[in-house]
Amino acid sequence: MCLICVDLRNKKLTPIEALANYSEIQETIDEDHVPELLNLISDALMPERVRLDDNSPDHVDDVDWKYGSD
Repeated sequence: MCLICVDLRNKKLTPIEALANYSEIQETIDEDHVPELLNLISDALMPERVRLDDNSPDHVDDVDWKYGSD
């Protein structure tokens, strides 16, 4: 876990500050950690969002995305 994650979880950073900090270190951060960090920031911004890795019945894959299907 990186310092951005720690500070965001401890409410020492806002999600916007965390995103700004990420933009400053994105070239040096371990690419395996990026999804975890971005999900943490996204969760802080939108706690009620549906995550792309969520397998719940209301998952976006269950939506008929064909044009004119409404």
